Amino acid sequence: MSTDHASHLAKGRRADSARRRQRVLRTARQPGLPAGRPHQQPATLRPAGRPGKQLENKLSQLLGQQAWRESGLGAPDDVEQLKLRITTLEQQVVELRMQLEERTEELQAARAANRDLMTRLNR
Repeated sequence: MSTDHASHLAKGRRADSARRRQRVLRTARQPGLPAGRPHQQPATLRPAGRPGKQLENKLSQLLGQQAWRESGLGAPDDVEQLKLRITTLEQQVVELRMQLEERTEELQAARAANRDLMTRLNR
């Protein structure tokens, strides 16, 4: 990939991120949400602690995860789903092997009982 193309892609990603941030900020300013700075609000409206910081951290985390996926550095979602499916199938294999072992033991016991009965019958 040429550096000009890579530069163009990086600019596009930055623009997408900026648009997402603007949407989040517009949404946060919609009616029903307190506007302005927390220190300008009456104490009764000010939330306890720092929920704004928590929201900021969560948004940062989500944007980071999205950037990680879009960059191609992280495992695609379908790979994670496939790993989960493999784990599920491995568990099923273990359960089926246990069932097979139990049935094999039952079959061996039935055959032994059948041989014993045939021996008694032939006496």
